Amino acid sequence: MNGNAGSDIHQYLISAAEVYLRSKGYTIKDRSLYQALIGLKVPSIPDLMATKRESYRDTRGRRRDVIDAIIVEVEMKPTKASIRKKEKQYSENLVGWTLIILDARGIRGMRQGWDNVTMRAIQDWLQAGL
Repeated sequence: MNGNAGSDIHQYLISAAEVYLRSKGYTIKDRSLYQALIGLKVPSIPDLMATKRESYRDTRGRRRDVIDAIIVEVEMKPTKASIRKKEKQYSENLVGWTLIILDARGIRGMRQGWDNVTMRAIQDWLQAGL
């Protein structure tokens, strides 16, 4: 890896989450959309924004569409303060979107170092978090 190893790992985990969400039928949204949606300058842009449209029939047989809209933040070393800040930012600006914070420390083997992390461990982490 070149540059900042932590930043490279962060980008890799975001990419892995994007692939996982696409495999589950989500459409990945352009992150710059966030700024356009709320129309003001924000402290940070989400790592991922995704939506999934699902249809079902209600008790009267009418078709209903539900849109599952999520914001995914991959955090390498989250603190209570950083989590509160993100929850406040996204809950005030994007009502109806669900914030999911993935703590990279939860990846099996990560505490011993990135060299101990397997693809299976990342997949298990994504399945548990998403």
